[in-house]
Amino acid sequence: MKQQLRKDLYRFLQNGGLTVVFSGMILCMLIVFLLITGNRNMDSLMDITIFSSIVVAMVLNSLSGLCSKWLLNWLEDDIKLTTEYDRLMSKYQADMYSYSNHMADAKNLAVWEKEKNRPTPQVRFPVIEYIQLLQCQVEIQDSTHMYQLPEQIKDHFDEIFSAHNTSHIYNQFNIRVDSWALDGNTFRICTSRTTYFNSLVTNRAMDYQWSNGVTVRDMLEYGPFPHTLMESQLSNHLGFNGFVISSDDYIPFVKRSNHMSVGKNTYGTSVSASLKAKYALEGGPELNLQGLSNAIIREIQDELKIPPAAMEEFAYHKNLIAAYRDLVEGGKPQLLVCLKSLWSKDRIHQNFVDFMSQKRKNNANLLEDGSMLVWIHRSELPMLCLGQNMMIHHGKIYPMTHSAAASVGMFVQHLTSTP
Repeated sequence: MKQQLRKDLYRFLQNGGLTVVFSGMILCMLIVFLLITGNRNMDSLMDITIFSSIVVAMVLNSLSGLCSKWLLNWLEDDIKLTTEYDRLMSKYQADMYSYSNHMADAKNLAVWEKEKNRPTPQVRFPVIEYIQLLQCQVEIQDSTHMYQLPEQIKDHFDEIFSAHNTSHIYNQFNIRVDSWALDGNTFRICTSRTTYFNSLVTNRAMDYQWSNGVTVRDMLEYGPFPHTLMESQLSNHLGFNGFVISSDDYIPFVKRSNHMSVGKNTYGTSVSASLKAKYALEGGPELNLQGLSNAIIREIQDELKIPPAAMEEFAYHKNLIAAYRDLVEGGKPQLLVCLKSLWSKDRIHQNFVDFMSQKRKNNANLLEDGSMLVWIHRSELPMLCLGQNMMIHHGKIYPMTHSAAASVGMFVQHLTSTP
């Protein structure tokens, strides 16, 4: 019901509803003023109303435009992707990733139970095909074939693309996952090519209702069994969530800005990004292991401003933790990575703050996921309490996307199971 109300409000705002509301309010105030002052002459009332409407029209357009943009931005994520996670999971027959808060601090757990009215510490996430990859070998089979949008999506491209109107988006070349599988101790991943725009009108707008009431999920991922990556008709660009550990064992979490295509104003992992072909294919047209690790390292540099020389050398058998598929985004493939930095928390933080301050001083566009870091010591991670859309630390709720929260759970399990 809550999400349906948000959808109705979104449509109302899209159709200029706020201008109508403001206009009605101004007119009512004017009529009340004239009646209070004793002016009951309707001719005078009409003259003043017509005159004032001309003056007020420009103000209303500007005011309603600003307010509508802010409200549409606030509503946008929930319109594109469902937040009714339990209902979504009941739609599909598949094993979902679950995390137990049994190690959570009592203060954090008390906040969780009060917030969700749930005494159980077990949490299920809309995440499927969770594959643990520590100590595994990785093999890439790459193709330069370009993904093509299904005809149903092409027919509604402009309509679906409009769902991202308040996000800062730009097109780019991405790596598509055609299939993956764990064979013994070898993780084989078959890849090709797609674009970010392709993902915006498929994976990133799964639950956006078209004018006929249909969604991408209705057409291409209706259940009850999720399509395999090989069967899927979605763009399925490869993304990753990464955790960076400072030399003194602190992990940064990023407060995401309101211009992101998903997860606006939530807290994310140290790095959350798509695997960009411009970094992955620097060595040539085909993706290989070196290109994959290079793309991850370069993304850390872009988002946290830590130069590659200040990071440990990437090794798949110890830095690649897991692979999983995000069911909210139609089964989009994600990798989970963890890397150690040679810099301390204070050095990373000061370098980040200095860089962002300089960009603001130069009036440069902030393309980073966020401009604020929250640090948590490695030893405190098991004491966190995780929900489907939140992380609770020291009794404070940090809103998160389901994918980020699930990644934290996977990371905690990784830390508590390895020396």
